[in-house]
Amino acid sequence: MHTNHDAEDLVAALEEVLPLNPRFIGLVGSRRHTGHHLEALRAKGVAEDVIARIQSPVGLDLGARTAAEIALSILAGIVALRRGGNAGWKSTNG
Repeated sequence: MHTNHDAEDLVAALEEVLPLNPRFIGLVGSRRHTGHHLEALRAKGVAEDVIARIQSPVGLDLGARTAAEIALSILAGIVALRRGGNAGWKSTNG
């Protein structure tokens, strides 16, 4: 999971990790702040099904506002993923 949506090396980091097929990939930030990174991956020819695996915005749709609430929504989502549940991810990326 990456928490700095302004990082210049974010697309490069995603390009390195995506081929490893991690079980969970998440970007903290609104669609407005993370969407251009997903578009950059598309422009580089990354397959749409691979991009769809990136959770952005990350976390379950709990209405979280504070850092602690966002962290809880992310961890709850990881537990749901681990246990086979579909707990209402915020991401509409996939």
